[in-house]
Amino acid sequence: MLITEQLQHIDAKVFSLEGSRIADWNGYSATFEFVRLPSNVGGSQLWLHCACGRTVKRLYFYRAWLRCRHCLQLGYQSQLVDGYTRQIWREDRLRKLLPCGARRPKGMHLKTYRRIREAIRNAQEMQDYYFCLVALPILRRMR
Repeated sequence: MLITEQLQHIDAKVFSLEGSRIADWNGYSATFEFVRLPSNVGGSQLWLHCACGRTVKRLYFYRAWLRCRHCLQLGYQSQLVDGYTRQIWREDRLRKLLPCGARRPKGMHLKTYRRIREAIRNAQEMQDYYFCLVALPILRRMR
């Protein structure tokens, strides 16, 4: 499965006029169309038309095609990692909320601090769990 971060893309946010455009990338050219659709909160937004008929905010270049992430069956990097890596990322994200290490940062509510510390402990326990899932079959084969 490809990852969305690895591909060049066209984003509807950077354009202001509707209509057809031609995109060039690595010697390939593709035509795509902008459509202005009404927004739920008033006004309107630009959207891109994919060849499959979907209206999307972003199209991706893949080989000679310009398609949406559904057509190319793209996934996000977080969808492709195992549970162990996901828990490491979770712990890192939570630790960034506590820049002082073990001490509660000034201005942080005690309840919030305790909740973050508990989430860090849970992430560490889940890391141990996923590690054991991988390590036990290897240790059994070594006997």
